[in-house]
Amino acid sequence: MTDTAIIAAREFQGSPTDRILFLMESVVIGKIARYDLPIAQWVKSDSNAKIIFKRAVKKRFEFATWMFAEAGFEKKQAAARGRLMVTYMMAESTLIPDSVSKRKELLKLKHAILTAPE
Repeated sequence: MTDTAIIAAREFQGSPTDRILFLMESVVIGKIARYDLPIAQWVKSDSNAKIIFKRAVKKRFEFATWMFAEAGFEKKQAAARGRLMVTYMMAESTLIPDSVSKRKELLKLKHAILTAPE
């Protein structure tokens, strides 16, 4: 799931901030992260699953940081915004049963907040 989202975002042809919105929509609307919650529970009892899950989440944080850096944010800002985006998407994809139209509306607002100037 992580690699699928990253590959699609890397191939996206558009501005860096549009890439961020594209990724957010792909993950939340496309439900790419729908298994994150059950996997997060699984890792509590399986050390091998924990290693793999931590590696996937680290990859997500690193890619998100790169995207925000590409959008012009300095390193600490890019890392913080990327981390907020990843954790938001993981939770939103698994915990909030909003309609697609409601999710799209909220995504645009959250994207605007995350990409607002420092």
